[in-house]
Amino acid sequence: MRILLVTEGTYPYVVGGVSTWCDQLIRGLSEHQFALLSLIGPIPPEPQFARPDNIEKLHAVPLWRARKGLRTPNYEERQKFDQALNQFSDFIDGNLVGLGQGLLELSRLGDEFDLWNLFERKAVWQMLAQKLTPHLLYRPRLAEIAQAANWLRSALVPLLFIPQKTDIVHTIVNGLAALPAWVASKVHGVPLVLTEHGVYLRERYLAFSEERESPVVKYLRVSLYQALARLVYLHADKVLSVSEFNRSWQKEFGANPGKAQVIYNGVDPRLFPPLAERAQPTPTVVWIGRIDPLKDLETLIYAFKRVQAQLPEAQLKLYGPVPKGNESYFMSLAGLIESLGLDTQVSFEGPVNPASLAYQQADVVALSSVSEGFPYTLIEAMMSARAVVASQVGGVAEVVGDAGLLVPAQQAEQFADALIMLLTQPELRQYYAQRGRRRALSYFTLEKLLTAYNKVYQNLLSPIVVDWDDPVMLVTNGPVTEEEEPPLLRDEDGQ
Repeated sequence: MRILLVTEGTYPYVVGGVSTWCDQLIRGLSEHQFALLSLIGPIPPEPQFARPDNIEKLHAVPLWRARKGLRTPNYEERQKFDQALNQFSDFIDGNLVGLGQGLLELSRLGDEFDLWNLFERKAVWQMLAQKLTPHLLYRPRLAEIAQAANWLRSALVPLLFIPQKTDIVHTIVNGLAALPAWVASKVHGVPLVLTEHGVYLRERYLAFSEERESPVVKYLRVSLYQALARLVYLHADKVLSVSEFNRSWQKEFGANPGKAQVIYNGVDPRLFPPLAERAQPTPTVVWIGRIDPLKDLETLIYAFKRVQAQLPEAQLKLYGPVPKGNESYFMSLAGLIESLGLDTQVSFEGPVNPASLAYQQADVVALSSVSEGFPYTLIEAMMSARAVVASQVGGVAEVVGDAGLLVPAQQAEQFADALIMLLTQPELRQYYAQRGRRRALSYFTLEKLLTAYNKVYQNLLSPIVVDWDDPVMLVTNGPVTEEEEPPLLRDEDGQ
């Protein structure tokens, strides 16, 4: 089987949970061949993962710039472009039919011609003004329309091409990045699978509240993101998520409940064997992840200041890379640590490989994020028999269940209390460590993930009906019941 896997800003160029998932999927399903379509920034980065043998092709697509090696369209071809863009722009009115028809024609044109400069023409600006004005509270200025046209060009043109034919198309993000996946599915007549680790549309809504741009550009962006997400939800043969939390949002935004299912992330237990209690007397909290504002390390640092007040010898070790573009965030954290007088208690340890080396240093593993899908850090920590404290966001509660301590996001005092409780009570810490290990073995193994995805692929290409109630699938098909959720673990005596 040949599968086109579409990624954006992750695998194989960025280290993180989504990239780990991609690498697991490709290597674990070695009987299948994968063609990787990776959407990247304007400047191509270096791959951060060794290339698996079953990736037959890697096509990196730089965004926000013109594609190279294409010829300039003639007058007749420009006319076809204008007609197709006018149809595509029906998304502004919420018309998915026009959006889809226009997108297919634009992709055919973009596969052959350089469309970049066509957005600078008066005809395009007039068309956008005509479409946008009825939805705004004022008549936009020409400069605002030009900005909108420029944004649409930068976002759209690099993605207008016909991807190669495979047996299945699988995109791991919705919205703009799913555009070539949708086109490939329609042009070649093959199944489309969507997996969301977060919920694209929800994350865009949250981001808009902090962005400053003209109302015209913002309305255009919101309209396009909404329409593309709805289009993919409508036509995807499977809409998969890593958590029930995310699945509920997918349904809220238009996904068919009958197609929307959950397959949990998993890890290989052999890579994360149960660790014994640390013999060292220094109470140590470990955090693992990329240095990113979504991880809200400020809350963890403030919480640790309260921990250190009660346990002066305690240490906080922060493991993980600083992604390009996050250098200023890293510096702000370093400044916060210095201002709180924690220079000798809090340390940035950098990337760690294998991750099990970091868990060996931990009494407690902490995760203070404001947004998460289904974090590998918690699964790995629990598999390693380490007690966890985490903020209750996204799918975190589904990972932890009653096998760790959950606190509301951005509540440093409560986070500190939970850390202190586990650091000062060895028996309680060990209780949660063992409970977490059992839960991870029951629900979050790599074997379960790979079996589930292999069945998804096989079912899409065969008339055999997969038994979605098979426990190994780790999926839900309808409203969640107590039986469908990972149950709260019981002691061996059934209590």
